[in-house]
Amino acid sequence: MRQLLALLPMLIGQASVASPYISESVPQFMGRLVRIEMQGLQRYTRQQIIKESGLREGAAYSHRHIDFAARRLRDSGLFSEVRFEVHRHGNRLEAFFSLKEVKWGVPVSFENFIWFSDEEIVSAFAHKIPSFDGTAPSTGKVIDRIRHALQQFLVDSGHPYRVDYFPSMPLNLGRSSRPGKVLRHIFRARIPNLPICSLRFPQASVVQENELIQLAKALIGSHYSRFALDRFVKLKLLPLYRNNGYLEAEFSNPVITQASDGHCQGGVSVEVPVDEGNEYRMGQVGFSGLPEKDTRRLREKWKLETGQTYDASYVKGFRRNIPGRFRKRVQIRVDPDREARVVDVTFAFR
Repeated sequence: MRQLLALLPMLIGQASVASPYISESVPQFMGRLVRIEMQGLQRYTRQQIIKESGLREGAAYSHRHIDFAARRLRDSGLFSEVRFEVHRHGNRLEAFFSLKEVKWGVPVSFENFIWFSDEEIVSAFAHKIPSFDGTAPSTGKVIDRIRHALQQFLVDSGHPYRVDYFPSMPLNLGRSSRPGKVLRHIFRARIPNLPICSLRFPQASVVQENELIQLAKALIGSHYSRFALDRFVKLKLLPLYRNNGYLEAEFSNPVITQASDGHCQGGVSVEVPVDEGNEYRMGQVGFSGLPEKDTRRLREKWKLETGQTYDASYVKGFRRNIPGRFRKRVQIRVDPDREARVVDVTFAFR
């Protein structure tokens, strides 16, 4: 019996989070926790994770307390694997945690939090969600933590709206998109009425601002949605630049202000700055992997001459000129030279 009791500290010390809870009948040795080691940390700091665990060096704990701390780390959503060992030396305890971090990298979109910038929201979460930088893991409890933190942030700021979450998934699952892959985490405040009262595109000159406003006219009066606005800009407005040689054109994050127009109650004014970049010209076109006669025929059909304004829609549409038996084999490579401001295009047939 004495030998069994002598082995108990060692046996308990090898318990891990994956094992069942420690039986209430097992003697619990209280001791002062003099050392906490966190192995496997890359994204988080040691102090951040000790805080997550609830442990404090120098405080008195039993093995069960440390087991509960390990479970808190597992339930935090920050780790895909949590294991630990406890070493006992008299009345002193040392805890060694072996951790495997979840992968972060999926962008987080704050859909309609019109009172704050993204930077203000990220800064407000710094002490609540370790290493939060505007991205998150693809799934897991970190998503719930972000939603709850947003909810509390709105309440504390005097905007007690409920926060909803939905993931953005690919519409067309191609070779690069696996089923179930999350492209973006979208959080939205449940605001009942938030119409777009006005829309502007500062710094637009190559494409006149009035032309952009006219194209976006359908958005006026609609409920503001950053996701819908971003999608509209990418599908409807960016092609105007890409098809006229401005490959580097980018629209910045929208700047939202509450409208002062009395005829648009509760609405917002939206500004989407644009950086048009430099104009690119057509460089050389090449065809590889085809018989010589087919290459010659395609060259005769190619009408975008060297030196002309580069047109992305022409390159994409040229696929229709490729014989059906070759069309599925083609890969189009577009290589812009930023110094010369020309674009070379290669149709490579496999």
